[in-house]
Amino acid sequence: MPEEKDLRGAGTKYVKIPHGISDDEINESVSAAYGCADTRLNVMLGYERMPLRRISDVKRKPGSFAVLLDGDPNIDVSGLDTDESDAPEAGEAAMSNRRKIGYFVLEVVSGLVIAFICIAVLFSFFFRPVGVRGNSMEKTLQDGDWLLVRTWYSEPDYGDIVVVSQPNEFNESLVKRVIAVGGQKVDIDWDSGIVYVDDQPLRESYTNTLTTAHLPDEMTFPTRVPYGYVFVMGDNRNNSTDSRSESVGFIKNEYILGKAFMRIYPFGSFSLYDYE
Repeated sequence: MPEEKDLRGAGTKYVKIPHGISDDEINESVSAAYGCADTRLNVMLGYERMPLRRISDVKRKPGSFAVLLDGDPNIDVSGLDTDESDAPEAGEAAMSNRRKIGYFVLEVVSGLVIAFICIAVLFSFFFRPVGVRGNSMEKTLQDGDWLLVRTWYSEPDYGDIVVVSQPNEFNESLVKRVIAVGGQKVDIDWDSGIVYVDDQPLRESYTNTLTTAHLPDEMTFPTRVPYGYVFVMGDNRNNSTDSRSESVGFIKNEYILGKAFMRIYPFGSFSLYDYE
């Protein structure tokens, strides 16, 4: 037999047996050497379970099996000069770690894909980012601001900031504020700059200027908004082409893409309705 070493007490041996021999050969050689029946052998190849009982505390040296004969399975082997860097269990542990890493990466990628799909669905059917162009909505909105628009929107109301896709001479969507809805009368006192809806003056703290400047193609006031339409204006009243102009006119409700409910850029200034 190859080298043997007493570990603790009589009958307890540590035996090195080279690779390349079968389990039966191990049993036969150890049994022949020590006169032990197979059932009294505890044999371990690395940390893999053999036909006989596993011994978790006996470690394998490179190029050898660990064999414990008729001893305590909890023996202290801390004094052994062991190196498991090339043991089968080390390779299997590394493979297991690679599988765990692979599963983790797969879970992360799957999570990101699901999140991307959810975001795409949300932005396709419920929300839409819209950029502001020009200064017609100052002081509320500035050129270059980005808004998050809620697209499930069917009942426009006074004060709502909306995105309008109705065809116009600018060939672009407009961001304006709803001033009146279908059935309401709109009038403007150009001298005082006050807008009236159903003969009631609006308290428009959100405007940048009073409504005093006439537009070249201005509609005649007072005017009544047709049902199914809204009357919109920009907050920068003297620098806004809106429903006052025949080139824009009343906006049909179906051309309202949605209501802006928050500013997403620049950061730190999210609210659009601070005046409320």
